[in-house]
Amino acid sequence: GSNISTASGQVMISGPVTLTHDVVWNTAASGPGGNLSLLNTIDATSGQNLTLTSGAGDISVTGKVGATGPLGDVLITSARNTTFSDSLSAKSYQQLSGAKTTFLGNVVTTGAVPSSGTDGFQFTGNELHFAGASSLDSTGHDVTITADLLDLPTTFLNATGKTVTIQTLTASRGIGLNDASQPLNIIAPELAAVHAANLVV
Repeated sequence: GSNISTASGQVMISGPVTLTHDVVWNTAASGPGGNLSLLNTIDATSGQNLTLTSGAGDISVTGKVGATGPLGDVLITSARNTTFSDSLSAKSYQQLSGAKTTFLGNVVTTGAVPSSGTDGFQFTGNELHFAGASSLDSTGHDVTITADLLDLPTTFLNATGKTVTIQTLTASRGIGLNDASQPLNIIAPELAAVHAANLVV
């Protein structure tokens, strides 16, 4: 894979991708942003990093990410909607912005976000939804989620011996623990799936 940069032009990659060095794919280099569509698998030869930026455009990843060659740090700097339709395996996952909705399947991270040092999975955006019966395993690292609407994994959310922190993007919004009266409600099956030393809400 090579770096890609467009002013706001759409980018579609239909074939499988193997990263041999760190890459940045950016469709918002000097404009509002275009859609970034990755229609096949993405793997790395030795843990290379992947940075995706689409600004006001959408990011869509159809194939498995890191299934045969796990990626290094996966960073989403900005997007409108972000969708990973299949599994993702990487050293870390960090999303700095999601204007609308982010959908994820099974996620495995094995290390820490570089800017954090402790979080294996770190999300900031409007909405985060894990697919039904999905899972998140941070392999002994913290998980921090900042969102106004949220569906957690119901198979398991593992941050073994570490801390899972859930907070709202809008400070005035309440969080409920199996309490539907609150705008962000973590239902009982989601709570039961959390395996961590601490759950901070």
